[in-house]
Amino acid sequence: MTDAPTEPDTPITIRDQIEEVAKELRHRERLYPEWVKAGRYKGETANRKLAVMRRVQKTLEWLEANSAWIHDTYADRREAEHWARKEAMEHPDVALVREAFPGAEVVDVRKTESAA
Repeated sequence: MTDAPTEPDTPITIRDQIEEVAKELRHRERLYPEWVKAGRYKGETANRKLAVMRRVQKTLEWLEANSAWIHDTYADRREAEHWARKEAMEHPDVALVREAFPGAEVVDVRKTESAA
């Protein structure tokens, strides 16, 4: 452990997190059998905790492997939201509301189903 504390806004990469989880998992895999023998944990409890940590590792690995897709999907969604907001701002009903409430902003746009 280092002497300097990590600042809250210091970036911690997904790779750093994966490596730390893997290290913790190896540590637990080494200790839990001893703890089960000593009666500190039941076998089922130790197995469950290991399964949870393995799932955390798999989730982080999936996020790392799919980070480009996640980024692109997020960017596409943000662009679509931008254009939907722009279109809503140009709608006559929205113009009436904005006129009645100066300074009002459109913060979310949702599609509605048309009445049949």
